[in-house]
Amino acid sequence: MKLSKEQKRIYYAILFPALIETVLSRLFLVTDSIMLGQMHDSTLAVAAVGLCGAPVNLIIGVTSSFFIGTTATIAWHYGANDRKQVRSITYQSMLIAVGIALVFSALSIFGARSIMRFVCGTSETLALATEYYKINAYGFFFQILTMNITAAFRGIGVTRLPMLYNLAGGLLNVFLNYLLIYGRFGFPELRSAGAAWATSIAKVFSFLLALAVLLWKKTPVQYRHGVSFKPSHSVMTRLLPIGLTSAGEQVILQGGAMMTAKIIAVLPTQAIAANQVVANMEAFAWSTGSACNTASTSLFGRCLGEGNEGKGKAYLNLVIRWGIGFALAEIALLCLAGKPLAALFTNDTSLYPMIVQMLFIAAVALPFINLHQTVSGALRSAGDSVAPLIASLISLWIFRVGMGYLTISVMDLGIYAYRWCLNADHLIRCTTVMIFFWSGHWKRKCTINTARSPEGPEAGTEEKDPAPVP
Repeated sequence: MKLSKEQKRIYYAILFPALIETVLSRLFLVTDSIMLGQMHDSTLAVAAVGLCGAPVNLIIGVTSSFFIGTTATIAWHYGANDRKQVRSITYQSMLIAVGIALVFSALSIFGARSIMRFVCGTSETLALATEYYKINAYGFFFQILTMNITAAFRGIGVTRLPMLYNLAGGLLNVFLNYLLIYGRFGFPELRSAGAAWATSIAKVFSFLLALAVLLWKKTPVQYRHGVSFKPSHSVMTRLLPIGLTSAGEQVILQGGAMMTAKIIAVLPTQAIAANQVVANMEAFAWSTGSACNTASTSLFGRCLGEGNEGKGKAYLNLVIRWGIGFALAEIALLCLAGKPLAALFTNDTSLYPMIVQMLFIAAVALPFINLHQTVSGALRSAGDSVAPLIASLISLWIFRVGMGYLTISVMDLGIYAYRWCLNADHLIRCTTVMIFFWSGHWKRKCTINTARSPEGPEAGTEEKDPAPVP
Protein backbone atom coordinates (compact mmCIF):
# COMPACT_ATOMS: atom_id res chain seq x y z
CA MET A 1 0.00 0.00 0.00
CA LYS A 2 1.26 3.46 -0.93
CA LEU A 3 0.77 6.26 1.58
CA SER A 4 -0.84 9.51 0.47
CA LYS A 5 0.75 12.92 1.00
CA GLU A 6 -1.64 13.59 3.87
CA GLN A 7 -0.74 10.30 5.55
CA LYS A 8 2.96 11.09 5.20
CA ARG A 9 2.33 14.53 6.67
CA ILE A 10 0.80 12.87 9.73
CA TYR A 11 3.88 10.64 10.01
CA TYR A 12 6.25 13.61 9.86
CA ALA A 13 4.13 15.48 12.43
CA ILE A 14 4.77 12.61 14.85
CA LEU A 15 8.38 11.73 13.95
CA PHE A 16 10.13 15.10 13.90
CA PRO A 17 8.84 16.52 17.20
CA ALA A 18 9.65 13.15 18.81
CA LEU A 19 13.11 13.26 17.23
CA ILE A 20 13.77 16.80 18.43
CA GLU A 21 12.55 15.89 21.91
CA THR A 22 14.68 12.75 22.22
CA VAL A 23 17.83 14.33 20.78
CA LEU A 24 17.54 17.37 23.04
CA SER A 25 16.65 15.18 26.04
CA ARG A 26 19.78 13.12 25.43
CA LEU A 27 21.81 16.31 25.05
CA PHE A 28 20.50 17.64 28.34
CA LEU A 29 21.21 14.29 30.02
CA VAL A 30 24.87 14.41 29.02
CA THR A 31 25.35 18.09 29.93
CA ASP A 32 26.44 16.93 33.40
CA SER A 33 29.35 15.00 31.89
CA ILE A 34 30.10 17.70 29.32
CA MET A 35 30.18 20.57 31.82
CA LEU A 36 32.04 18.58 34.47
CA GLY A 37 34.52 17.51 31.79
CA GLN A 38 35.55 21.12 31.23
CA MET A 39 36.77 21.52 34.81
CA HIS A 40 40.33 20.95 35.95
CA ASP A 41 41.04 17.40 37.14
CA SER A 42 37.58 16.22 36.08
CA THR A 43 38.32 12.61 35.01
CA LEU A 44 37.24 11.14 38.36
CA ALA A 45 33.95 13.11 38.41
CA VAL A 46 33.12 12.13 34.81
CA ALA A 47 33.80 8.47 35.62
CA ALA A 48 31.61 8.65 38.75
CA VAL A 49 28.70 10.23 36.86
CA GLY A 50 29.11 7.59 34.15
CA LEU A 51 28.88 4.73 36.64
CA CYS A 52 25.64 6.21 37.99
CA GLY A 53 24.18 5.85 34.51
CA ALA A 54 23.53 2.11 34.86
CA PRO A 55 21.16 2.20 37.88
CA VAL A 56 19.51 5.42 36.68
CA ASN A 57 18.90 3.90 33.26
CA LEU A 58 17.54 0.76 34.91
CA ILE A 59 14.85 2.70 36.78
CA ILE A 60 13.98 5.09 33.97
CA GLY A 61 14.19 2.37 31.32
CA VAL A 62 11.89 -0.01 33.21
CA THR A 63 9.27 2.64 33.92
CA SER A 64 9.30 4.20 30.44
CA SER A 65 8.99 0.73 28.90
CA PHE A 66 6.06 -0.08 31.17
CA PHE A 67 4.36 3.04 29.81
CA ILE A 68 4.69 1.62 26.29
CA GLY A 69 1.59 -0.30 27.35
CA THR A 70 -0.13 3.06 27.88
CA THR A 71 0.92 4.32 24.45
CA ALA A 72 -0.09 1.15 22.61
CA THR A 73 -3.44 0.77 24.37
CA ILE A 74 -4.37 4.40 23.82
CA ALA A 75 -3.31 4.14 20.16
CA TRP A 76 -5.65 1.17 19.63
CA HIS A 77 -8.65 2.95 21.13
CA TYR A 78 -7.80 6.23 19.43
CA GLY A 79 -7.72 4.42 16.09
CA ALA A 80 -11.08 2.83 16.98
CA ASN A 81 -12.48 6.33 17.73
CA ASP A 82 -13.24 5.40 21.36
CA ARG A 83 -12.36 8.70 23.06
CA LYS A 84 -13.96 7.83 26.40
CA GLN A 85 -11.72 4.78 26.78
CA VAL A 86 -8.68 6.83 25.73
CA ARG A 87 -9.29 9.16 28.65
CA SER A 88 -9.93 6.32 31.09
CA ILE A 89 -6.65 4.62 30.15
CA THR A 90 -4.74 7.87 30.63
CA TYR A 91 -5.82 8.43 34.22
CA GLN A 92 -5.85 4.81 35.30
CA SER A 93 -2.26 4.50 34.14
CA MET A 94 -1.46 7.70 36.07
CA LEU A 95 -2.51 5.99 39.30
CA ILE A 96 -0.19 3.08 38.51
CA ALA A 97 2.59 5.57 37.73
CA VAL A 98 2.26 7.15 41.18
CA GLY A 99 2.74 3.77 42.83
CA ILE A 100 5.76 2.93 40.67
CA ALA A 101 7.28 6.36 41.32
CA LEU A 102 6.95 6.05 45.09
CA VAL A 103 8.60 2.62 45.17
CA PHE A 104 11.58 3.50 42.96
CA SER A 105 12.14 6.87 44.64
CA ALA A 106 12.22 5.34 48.13
CA LEU A 107 14.53 2.50 47.09
CA SER A 108 16.94 4.90 45.37
CA ILE A 109 17.08 7.52 48.10
CA PHE A 110 17.49 5.17 51.07
CA GLY A 111 19.55 2.55 49.24
CA ALA A 112 21.87 4.85 47.27
CA ARG A 113 25.10 3.71 48.90
CA SER A 114 24.29 0.01 48.61
CA ILE A 115 23.34 0.41 44.95
CA MET A 116 26.50 2.30 44.07
CA ARG A 117 28.70 -0.06 46.08
CA PHE A 118 27.36 -2.88 43.92
CA VAL A 119 28.19 -0.94 40.72
CA CYS A 120 31.49 0.62 41.76
CA GLY A 121 32.82 -1.99 44.15
CA THR A 122 35.56 -0.36 46.21
CA SER A 123 36.79 1.93 43.43
CA GLU A 124 37.84 5.51 44.09
CA THR A 125 34.66 6.76 42.41
CA LEU A 126 32.30 5.30 45.09
CA ALA A 127 31.87 8.40 47.29
CA LEU A 128 31.27 10.80 44.38
CA ALA A 129 28.97 8.36 42.60
CA THR A 130 26.87 7.78 45.74
CA GLU A 131 26.41 11.50 46.35
CA TYR A 132 25.45 12.18 42.72
CA TYR A 133 23.01 9.26 42.57
CA LYS A 134 21.20 10.07 45.83
CA ILE A 135 20.60 13.72 44.91
CA ASN A 136 19.47 12.67 41.43
CA ALA A 137 16.99 10.24 43.00
CA TYR A 138 15.01 13.09 44.58
CA GLY A 139 13.67 13.89 41.12
CA PHE A 140 12.72 10.32 40.11
CA PHE A 141 9.12 10.62 41.36
CA PHE A 142 8.39 13.62 39.14
CA GLN A 143 10.30 12.23 36.18
CA ILE A 144 8.29 8.99 36.21
CA LEU A 145 4.96 10.86 36.26
CA THR A 146 6.14 13.05 33.39
CA MET A 147 7.01 9.96 31.35
CA ASN A 148 3.50 8.58 31.84
CA ILE A 149 1.95 11.83 30.62
CA THR A 150 4.26 11.76 27.60
CA ALA A 151 3.25 8.15 26.85
CA ALA A 152 -0.43 9.18 26.81
CA PHE A 153 0.23 12.03 24.39
CA ARG A 154 2.22 9.73 22.10
CA GLY A 155 -0.69 7.30 22.02
CA ILE A 156 -2.87 9.92 20.31
CA GLY A 157 -0.02 10.97 18.02
CA VAL A 158 0.84 14.23 19.80
CA THR A 159 4.60 14.62 20.12
CA ARG A 160 4.94 18.40 19.84
CA LEU A 161 3.66 19.14 23.36
CA PRO A 162 6.05 16.68 25.10
CA MET A 163 8.84 18.19 23.04
CA LEU A 164 8.05 21.66 24.40
CA TYR A 165 7.79 20.86 28.11
CA ASN A 166 10.84 18.57 28.04
CA LEU A 167 12.78 21.24 26.15
CA ALA A 168 11.90 23.81 28.82
CA GLY A 169 13.06 21.46 31.57
CA GLY A 170 16.27 20.70 29.73
CA LEU A 171 17.11 24.37 29.27
CA LEU A 172 16.55 24.98 32.98
CA ASN A 173 18.86 22.03 33.72
CA VAL A 174 21.66 23.53 31.63
CA PHE A 175 21.26 26.94 33.27
CA LEU A 176 21.30 25.48 36.77
CA ASN A 177 24.31 23.35 35.84
CA TYR A 178 26.18 26.52 34.95
CA LEU A 179 25.29 28.09 38.29
CA LEU A 180 25.86 25.10 40.56
CA ILE A 181 28.75 23.24 38.92
CA TYR A 182 30.97 26.29 38.42
CA GLY A 183 29.62 28.46 41.28
CA ARG A 184 28.45 31.45 39.23
CA PHE A 185 26.52 34.54 40.41
CA GLY A 186 27.12 33.87 44.08
CA PHE A 187 26.12 30.18 44.04
CA PRO A 188 28.55 27.67 45.63
CA GLU A 189 30.80 25.56 43.39
CA LEU A 190 29.28 22.12 43.97
CA ARG A 191 30.78 20.31 40.97
CA SER A 192 29.12 16.86 40.55
CA ALA A 193 26.67 17.48 43.42
CA GLY A 194 25.60 20.71 41.72
CA ALA A 195 24.95 18.81 38.50
CA ALA A 196 22.73 16.37 40.40
CA TRP A 197 20.73 19.15 42.10
CA ALA A 198 20.23 20.90 38.77
CA THR A 199 18.89 17.69 37.24
CA SER A 200 16.42 17.05 40.08
CA ILE A 201 15.06 20.61 40.06
CA ALA A 202 14.61 20.47 36.28
CA LYS A 203 12.62 17.22 36.60
CA VAL A 204 10.17 18.89 38.97
CA PHE A 205 9.79 21.82 36.59
CA SER A 206 9.12 19.56 33.59
CA PHE A 207 6.48 17.65 35.54
CA LEU A 208 4.60 20.81 36.49
CA LEU A 209 4.54 21.92 32.86
CA ALA A 210 3.41 18.47 31.67
CA LEU A 211 0.64 18.35 34.26
CA ALA A 212 -0.58 21.80 33.26
CA VAL A 213 -0.68 20.78 29.58
CA LEU A 214 -2.50 17.54 30.40
CA LEU A 215 -5.19 19.27 32.46
CA TRP A 216 -5.81 22.40 30.42
CA LYS A 217 -4.90 21.68 26.79
CA LYS A 218 -7.90 20.47 24.74
CA THR A 219 -6.89 16.98 23.61
CA PRO A 220 -8.52 13.53 23.83
CA VAL A 221 -6.53 12.90 27.04
CA GLN A 222 -7.60 16.10 28.82
CA TYR A 223 -9.11 15.51 32.25
CA ARG A 224 -12.90 15.72 32.47
CA HIS A 225 -15.18 15.49 35.45
CA GLY A 226 -16.33 11.94 36.03
CA VAL A 227 -13.23 10.20 34.67
CA SER A 228 -12.47 7.23 36.90
CA PHE A 229 -9.00 6.59 38.30
CA LYS A 230 -10.09 3.16 39.48
CA PRO A 231 -8.43 0.42 37.40
CA SER A 232 -10.93 -1.45 35.24
CA HIS A 233 -10.58 -5.03 34.01
CA SER A 234 -10.98 -4.09 30.33
CA VAL A 235 -8.14 -1.56 30.50
CA MET A 236 -5.76 -3.58 32.67
CA THR A 237 -6.03 -6.75 30.54
CA ARG A 238 -4.61 -4.79 27.60
CA LEU A 239 -2.27 -2.36 29.30
CA LEU A 240 -0.55 -4.65 31.81
CA PRO A 241 0.58 -7.52 29.51
CA ILE A 242 2.37 -5.08 27.18
CA GLY A 243 3.63 -2.87 29.98
CA LEU A 244 4.93 -5.67 32.17
CA THR A 245 6.72 -7.57 29.41
CA SER A 246 8.23 -4.34 28.05
CA ALA A 247 9.38 -3.49 31.57
CA GLY A 248 10.73 -7.02 31.88
CA GLU A 249 12.77 -6.44 28.74
CA GLN A 250 14.25 -3.32 30.31
CA VAL A 251 15.07 -5.22 33.49
CA ILE A 252 17.05 -7.59 31.28
CA LEU A 253 18.68 -4.73 29.35
CA GLN A 254 19.48 -2.41 32.22
CA GLY A 255 20.33 -5.25 34.58
CA GLY A 256 22.83 -6.34 31.96
CA ALA A 257 24.09 -2.77 31.73
CA MET A 258 24.65 -2.72 35.49
CA MET A 259 26.56 -5.99 35.24
CA THR A 260 28.75 -4.65 32.45
CA ALA A 261 29.32 -1.43 34.42
CA LYS A 262 30.54 -3.62 37.26
CA ILE A 263 32.71 -5.62 34.85
CA ILE A 264 34.43 -2.55 33.37
CA ALA A 265 34.82 -0.93 36.82
CA VAL A 266 38.04 -2.96 37.20
CA LEU A 267 39.59 -1.13 34.25
CA PRO A 268 41.77 1.98 34.69
CA THR A 269 39.87 5.21 35.40
CA GLN A 270 40.92 6.62 32.01
CA ALA A 271 39.34 3.68 30.18
CA ILE A 272 36.11 4.07 32.18
CA ALA A 273 35.98 7.82 31.47
CA ALA A 274 36.66 7.31 27.74
CA ASN A 275 33.97 4.64 27.55
CA GLN A 276 31.51 7.01 29.26
CA VAL A 277 32.23 9.72 26.68
CA VAL A 278 31.57 7.26 23.85
CA ALA A 279 28.40 6.04 25.59
CA ASN A 280 27.17 9.63 25.77
CA MET A 281 27.72 10.05 22.03
CA GLU A 282 26.01 6.72 21.34
CA ALA A 283 23.01 8.00 23.26
CA PHE A 284 22.27 10.36 20.39
CA ALA A 285 22.10 7.39 18.02
CA TRP A 286 19.68 5.75 20.41
CA SER A 287 17.63 8.96 20.42
CA THR A 288 16.94 8.73 16.68
CA GLY A 289 16.00 5.09 17.14
CA SER A 290 13.74 6.09 20.03
CA ALA A 291 11.95 8.62 17.81
CA CYS A 292 11.41 5.91 15.19
CA ASN A 293 10.13 3.64 17.95
CA THR A 294 7.61 6.30 19.00
CA ALA A 295 6.39 6.73 15.42
CA SER A 296 6.06 3.00 14.73
CA THR A 297 4.30 2.32 18.05
CA SER A 298 1.80 5.16 17.64
CA LEU A 299 1.00 4.72 13.94
CA PHE A 300 1.12 0.92 13.68
CA GLY A 301 -1.05 0.58 16.78
CA ARG A 302 -3.51 3.20 15.55
CA CYS A 303 -3.84 1.50 12.17
CA LEU A 304 -4.48 -1.84 13.85
CA GLY A 305 -7.17 -0.12 15.91
CA GLU A 306 -8.74 0.98 12.62
CA GLY A 307 -8.50 -2.57 11.31
CA ASN A 308 -6.08 -1.55 8.54
CA GLU A 309 -2.96 -3.73 8.74
CA GLY A 310 -1.80 -2.75 5.23
CA LYS A 311 -1.58 0.92 6.14
CA GLY A 312 0.27 0.03 9.33
CA LYS A 313 2.93 -1.90 7.37
CA ALA A 314 3.27 0.98 4.91
CA TYR A 315 3.95 3.33 7.82
CA LEU A 316 6.44 0.84 9.29
CA ASN A 317 8.39 0.63 6.01
CA LEU A 318 8.57 4.42 5.92
CA VAL A 319 9.87 4.57 9.50
CA ILE A 320 12.50 1.91 8.72
CA ARG A 321 13.80 3.88 5.73
CA TRP A 322 14.14 7.02 7.82
CA GLY A 323 15.81 5.08 10.65
CA ILE A 324 18.46 3.67 8.32
CA GLY A 325 19.02 7.14 6.88
CA PHE A 326 19.54 8.60 10.35
CA ALA A 327 22.02 5.82 11.16
CA LEU A 328 24.11 6.45 8.04
CA ALA A 329 24.30 10.17 8.83
CA GLU A 330 25.39 9.37 12.40
CA ILE A 331 28.09 6.99 11.14
CA ALA A 332 29.54 9.75 8.97
CA LEU A 333 29.50 12.22 11.88
CA LEU A 334 31.16 9.90 14.39
CA CYS A 335 33.84 8.74 11.98
CA LEU A 336 34.70 12.16 10.54
CA ALA A 337 34.37 14.33 13.63
CA GLY A 338 35.43 12.02 16.46
CA LYS A 339 38.10 14.25 17.97
CA PRO A 340 36.06 17.51 17.95
CA LEU A 341 33.16 15.62 19.51
CA ALA A 342 35.46 14.20 22.19
CA ALA A 343 36.62 17.74 23.00
CA LEU A 344 33.02 18.66 23.86
CA PHE A 345 32.94 16.07 26.63
CA THR A 346 36.39 16.31 28.17
CA ASN A 347 39.47 18.52 28.18
CA ASP A 348 41.71 15.54 28.99
CA THR A 349 43.53 15.24 25.65
CA SER A 350 45.10 11.92 26.69
CA LEU A 351 41.65 10.32 26.26
CA TYR A 352 41.15 11.47 22.66
CA PRO A 353 42.92 8.60 20.81
CA MET A 354 41.02 6.01 22.85
CA ILE A 355 37.69 7.78 22.28
CA VAL A 356 38.20 8.10 18.52
CA GLN A 357 39.06 4.41 18.13
CA MET A 358 36.00 3.36 20.16
CA LEU A 359 33.77 5.62 18.05
CA PHE A 360 34.80 3.75 14.89
CA ILE A 361 33.83 0.49 16.55
CA ALA A 362 30.53 1.87 17.87
CA ALA A 363 29.51 3.26 14.47
CA VAL A 364 29.23 -0.25 13.03
CA ALA A 365 26.18 -1.02 15.18
CA LEU A 366 24.09 2.11 14.50
CA PRO A 367 21.87 0.75 11.66
CA PHE A 368 21.07 -2.35 13.74
CA ILE A 369 20.12 -0.19 16.74
CA ASN A 370 17.62 1.90 14.78
CA LEU A 371 16.14 -1.07 12.94
CA HIS A 372 15.71 -3.03 16.15
CA GLN A 373 13.95 -0.16 17.94
CA THR A 374 11.62 0.54 15.02
CA VAL A 375 10.43 -3.05 14.55
CA SER A 376 10.19 -3.62 18.32
CA GLY A 377 7.80 -0.66 18.52
CA ALA A 378 5.55 -2.21 15.88
CA LEU A 379 5.56 -5.58 17.67
CA ARG A 380 4.62 -4.02 20.99
CA SER A 381 1.83 -1.95 19.46
CA ALA A 382 0.45 -5.19 18.00
CA GLY A 383 0.37 -6.70 21.48
CA ASP A 384 3.50 -8.86 21.11
CA SER A 385 5.96 -7.50 23.67
CA VAL A 386 7.36 -10.97 24.40
CA ALA A 387 9.37 -11.14 21.16
CA PRO A 388 11.56 -8.09 21.95
CA LEU A 389 12.04 -9.45 25.47
CA ILE A 390 13.30 -12.80 24.14
CA ALA A 391 15.60 -11.03 21.66
CA SER A 392 17.11 -8.92 24.45
CA LEU A 393 17.51 -11.90 26.77
CA ILE A 394 19.44 -13.87 24.15
CA SER A 395 21.62 -11.09 22.79
CA LEU A 396 22.49 -9.09 25.89
CA TRP A 397 23.24 -11.76 28.45
CA ILE A 398 25.20 -13.98 26.07
CA PHE A 399 27.10 -11.41 24.03
CA ARG A 400 27.28 -8.25 26.15
CA VAL A 401 27.53 -9.68 29.67
CA GLY A 402 28.96 -13.15 28.99
CA MET A 403 31.46 -12.18 26.30
CA GLY A 404 32.20 -8.89 28.09
CA TYR A 405 33.20 -10.79 31.21
CA LEU A 406 35.39 -13.15 29.20
CA THR A 407 37.16 -10.39 27.26
CA ILE A 408 37.84 -8.15 30.29
CA SER A 409 38.02 -10.34 33.40
CA VAL A 410 39.28 -13.62 31.92
CA MET A 411 41.26 -12.79 28.79
CA ASP A 412 42.23 -9.23 29.83
CA LEU A 413 41.68 -7.90 26.28
CA GLY A 414 40.63 -4.43 27.44
CA ILE A 415 37.96 -1.90 26.53
CA TYR A 416 38.16 -2.27 22.72
CA ALA A 417 37.24 -5.95 22.81
CA TYR A 418 34.34 -5.08 25.08
CA ARG A 419 33.04 -2.57 22.51
CA TRP A 420 32.96 -5.35 19.87
CA CYS A 421 30.86 -7.42 22.28
CA LEU A 422 28.33 -4.57 22.31
CA ASN A 423 28.19 -4.66 18.50
CA ALA A 424 27.50 -8.40 18.56
CA ASP A 425 24.67 -7.75 21.03
CA HIS A 426 23.00 -5.19 18.70
CA LEU A 427 23.38 -7.38 15.60
CA ILE A 428 21.86 -10.48 17.22
CA ARG A 429 19.04 -8.48 18.83
CA CYS A 430 18.11 -6.83 15.53
CA THR A 431 18.18 -10.12 13.64
CA THR A 432 16.04 -11.89 16.24
CA VAL A 433 13.38 -9.15 16.29
CA MET A 434 13.19 -9.11 12.48
CA ILE A 435 12.69 -12.90 12.42
CA PHE A 436 9.83 -12.60 14.92
CA PHE A 437 8.13 -9.90 12.82
CA TRP A 438 8.54 -11.74 9.50
CA SER A 439 7.12 -14.91 11.06
CA GLY A 440 3.75 -13.17 11.52
CA HIS A 441 3.33 -14.67 14.99
CA TRP A 442 2.32 -11.23 16.29
CA LYS A 443 -0.92 -11.44 14.28
CA ARG A 444 -2.18 -14.16 16.60
CA LYS A 445 -1.59 -11.92 19.59
CA CYS A 446 -3.03 -8.79 18.04
CA THR A 447 -6.63 -8.03 18.85
CA ILE A 448 -7.72 -5.64 16.12
CA ASN A 449 -10.42 -3.42 17.49
CA THR A 450 -12.78 -2.73 14.60
CA ALA A 451 -15.59 -1.40 16.77
CA ARG A 452 -16.52 2.24 16.35
CA SER A 453 -18.29 4.50 18.78
CA PRO A 454 -21.80 5.05 17.41
CA GLU A 455 -21.71 8.66 18.44
CA GLY A 456 -18.22 9.41 17.12
CA PRO A 457 -15.71 11.54 19.03
CA GLU A 458 -16.93 13.37 22.07
CA ALA A 459 -17.56 17.05 21.68
CA GLY A 460 -14.52 19.20 22.11
CA THR A 461 -12.02 16.36 21.77
CA GLU A 462 -11.14 16.58 18.11
CA GLU A 463 -7.36 16.52 17.82
CA LYS A 464 -5.87 19.26 15.73
CA ASP A 465 -2.17 18.53 15.87
CA PRO A 466 -1.51 16.13 14.32
CA ALA A 467 -4.65 15.41 12.31
CA PRO A 468 -6.23 11.97 12.76
CA VAL A 469 -5.02 9.24 10.43
CA PRO A 470 -7.46 9.13 7.47
